[in-house]
Amino acid sequence: MRKGGHAIFTKLLPSKAPGLKEEADAAKIQSISAKYQAADEGHLVFPVPPDFTVPAEVGVVHRRLPYAEVYFLANTSNRAVQGKAAFRVKGMEPAWWDPFTGKMTHADLDLTLAPYESRVLVWAKEPAPAAPASSAIAPLDLSADWQLPPWPGEFYSGVFTYERNATVPDALVKAPRVVLNFGEGTPVDPNAGRRAANGMRAWLESPVREAAQVYVNGKRAGAVWKAPFEVDVTGLLKSGENSFRIEVANTALNVLAKNPLPDYKDLIAKYGERFQAQDMQSVQPLPSGLMGRVKLVAK
Repeated sequence: MRKGGHAIFTKLLPSKAPGLKEEADAAKIQSISAKYQAADEGHLVFPVPPDFTVPAEVGVVHRRLPYAEVYFLANTSNRAVQGKAAFRVKGMEPAWWDPFTGKMTHADLDLTLAPYESRVLVWAKEPAPAAPASSAIAPLDLSADWQLPPWPGEFYSGVFTYERNATVPDALVKAPRVVLNFGEGTPVDPNAGRRAANGMRAWLESPVREAAQVYVNGKRAGAVWKAPFEVDVTGLLKSGENSFRIEVANTALNVLAKNPLPDYKDLIAKYGERFQAQDMQSVQPLPSGLMGRVKLVAK
């Protein structure tokens, strides 16, 4: 200890010396332990701060690299989370790393995470570029006037295309960052009359059912399938008229809900029964397409 060593206590602080011959040292050990005993309700005080402090809904995984400290943060709830975060890192600069684009921006530690959103926080010696300042430019609502082919019906599974043109103001085009936002998801109460499902699911209804590819002026901007439900369209816009195409795909559940299952009798006779369909009589078609308001938003 005098030469820089560390003492680690688990569960209880030591109060006795080992061995009968060391009983005389018990008082000394108790005196040392008392330094780490808090005055309030007997809680233990440890000189080492926690590795991280985040809101209760946020899960964290920490990986230490020779050149960086990397934290994976995930909002495990179906609601947005805001709050302060702190990390036991010194001499390094924090940066958010976007695994979808590879871009890094300097991170402040005021967390704002959409439902189920995850991020990677990297601490390194080199500072990352500053994030663009928040913009005061008004959003452009694109929710109306989409050209749609006739909807094939509630039992359709496949791709459905939304198309429209819109005039985008010069101020929005020149904003440092612009996203096409599809709205907020709707939290679902897992106990509201639903049978517990096998496996796991997100208790959040998406404004895009179920995923979409976005094209601006004929160029692919990206996909939307998770919160926050938005796609970065920076650099794809032009002043004046722009074309937008959104190809939305749902799942195979709707077509499965239409008809009874095929008769597998001949297959079973030849190959044996390899599986049994379960709960197919309860399958219902789900809403499909764009459920929320679509806006161009300057960040």
